[in-house]
Amino acid sequence: MRLQPHILQLTALAAVLAVSCTKTERLPDGARDRHAISFTAAVGSQGTKALIEGNAFPESSSFATLAWWLEEGRWDDDMDKAQPYIPLGSDAGSRSVVSYDEAGKCWSTAIPYYWPSHGSLTFFSFHPHDMNDVTFDMTDGLVIRDRDIAGKSDQQKDIMVAEAAKDRTANSAPGADGNPTAYTGVPTIFHHTLSRLTGFSIRTDDNYSTANDPSGTKFSLTLNSIKIKDVFVKGSYRSGIDPPDTGTWYDFSGPADYEWYDEDDYEDEDAFVIGYHDSTDEAAVPDRHIRITDGESDSYAGSVLIMPQRFNDPAYSGNHSACIEVTYTVTYSFPGESKETKRRIVRSISLAQIHKDQDSSWPPGKDISYHLTIGMDKITWNPSVEDRDSETHGIIIN
Repeated sequence: MRLQPHILQLTALAAVLAVSCTKTERLPDGARDRHAISFTAAVGSQGTKALIEGNAFPESSSFATLAWWLEEGRWDDDMDKAQPYIPLGSDAGSRSVVSYDEAGKCWSTAIPYYWPSHGSLTFFSFHPHDMNDVTFDMTDGLVIRDRDIAGKSDQQKDIMVAEAAKDRTANSAPGADGNPTAYTGVPTIFHHTLSRLTGFSIRTDDNYSTANDPSGTKFSLTLNSIKIKDVFVKGSYRSGIDPPDTGTWYDFSGPADYEWYDEDDYEDEDAFVIGYHDSTDEAAVPDRHIRITDGESDSYAGSVLIMPQRFNDPAYSGNHSACIEVTYTVTYSFPGESKETKRRIVRSISLAQIHKDQDSSWPPGKDISYHLTIGMDKITWNPSVEDRDSETHGIIIN
């Protein structure tokens, strides 16, 4: 008869038995030592201001985890027969939350779970641990429903999902399994499911200054606004049962605009002049007032989260027109004239075209910036010569 997995949780015993992440308990009948389950948490590349930066999972943060039990090495073939060992919980308040234990110098749950005496465990983890509408099944894996990254509650949440830690039987030694941390425990390598927009820079493709115009025409370009228009900000996520690095976003809705720069926010300052810079000296566009125009979002500075999505996917509607819209003003006056002429120009560049090398999509887990170059239609000439026609005359002289 197969022994059923079980969990030893210290409640009343905690007063008389202090358990750290390295404490073991001997079992009779030659069973292997039972160690408290601990974790080694690391983060894939990318992060955001006020969120998680770098590869180290911050000791001040935490994540939710769940685990399934099977006979050792059987996950890929028999996952449908797996039994819950660490449950997900019915809501955010009933989940098993992993935090850093300063005393034990490890990552563990508040009430410790122990490795089973036989069989293996497969772990799934996610951050933040208190998100609503998170479920798990053996087809879609972790499913995070109805996120609104434009809303105030979600915009600063760096939603991350860890790689499945399959068929684990014991805590791994520091640095094992490709985990770059110094902790002992289940390798828990998180990946960012969202990307972020980190900035714009802008320049002209030539020097259009007065000094470069021998006619004496005065000429300048000033920036009015930069927007990303008609992109999805709402959707759901599924990791898959054997997830790739970042899973998949789906069921999109709620196209919105990201306003990166608007001259009206800088009324007391000089206009942003678009000048000529070489490729190593582009002028960064100010980012002090980033807004998402969904009617409720705050302004952000420095970066803003964006939802991975395809811009030409026929399965969805609403973001086929997704684009970057740049508005700028051309100001000029002809030689000998004091009157200035201003012309406001709006140009849109399709995001599907910009990202054609990434399957016309915003990929997940990226820091994305855009470098804009504005050019003028230079007058050029197309000279040619009309060939002479041959003409022959006969002349008779008598």
